Amino acid sequence: MNQNEYHSNTTCSKSPVLPQIASYLVLTLETVLFYSVVVPNFDSLSSKITYSILYSITLVTLFISGILSSICDPSDPVMIRNRNSPSQ
Repeated sequence: MNQNEYHSNTTCSKSPVLPQIASYLVLTLETVLFYSVVVPNFDSLSSKITYSILYSITLVTLFISGILSSICDPSDPVMIRNRNSPSQ
C-alpha cells in the first residue's frame, strides 16, 4: 500500500474552521432576523406569505447546495488514480 495514498478531501472530512463556522452563524442570524423583524413589517398577509415562501425556498436551495458542495471531492479522478497507483 502506498504511504501517500489519496484520501477524500471534502469539507466534511476535516474539522470546521472559523470562516465556515462564521458563515453558519451569519446564515442563522439572518434567518432569525428575517422572520422576526422583516416579515412582521409587511402590510398585507399575502405579502407576508409570499415573501416568507420565497425566502424559505432560497434557504432550502442554499442549504442543499451547501451540503452538496461540502460532500463532493474536487480532485480530478485521473490525479487520484495516478497518485494511488504503485510507483513506476
